[in-house]
Amino acid sequence: MTTHAKNAPAVQIFTASDERLLRISEVLNRTGLKKSLLYQGVLAGWFPKPIKLSPGGRACAWRESQVQNYITTRIAESQ
Repeated sequence: MTTHAKNAPAVQIFTASDERLLRISEVLNRTGLKKSLLYQGVLAGWFPKPIKLSPGGRACAWRESQVQNYITTRIAESQ
């Protein structure tokens, strides 16, 4: 992430290497899994573990790159 300097308003520019976090609704939408199967996959180790968004909190999200890797792997295995 970079910012423009000198008399310009602070503008953040995000590069492709910046990681996005996906909430459960987006993960379910992208994968086509149901919530219960997704969490079974997390416990069984075939789906990535979520990240807690705050210490002691309940909210969690998944790294977009890990979800995309799961999807890519499923596609490759089906061919």
